[in-house]
Amino acid sequence: MTATAAERRNQPRYPVDTRIFASIDGQTVRLDNISEQGVAINGSGLSTGSAHLLEMNINRVHIAVSVEILDCSGDGVLHARFVETSNDARRLIRSYIKELLVA
Repeated sequence: MTATAAERRNQPRYPVDTRIFASIDGQTVRLDNISEQGVAINGSGLSTGSAHLLEMNINRVHIAVSVEILDCSGDGVLHARFVETSNDARRLIRSYIKELLVA
């Protein structure tokens, strides 16, 4: 990850439970971590600056959010920010993060 990508991150990231199913543009992916503003996606082949639809099942609730790929680190992790997130999706992500903090 570049220094500029790290500098843009102003929300802490939290490890993601492997039970979260996720797909980007219909391709199944694994999430490495999540914050209220973005995710790290274990994957490759997506360009920096490209926009995609990320679908996630969090606590058995399906959400779809638009993401922009900010950076791809050398270990095959794509760093993405949420571009368009509904109020329901934001609440679900916040709730999930709160559960992680309590555990």
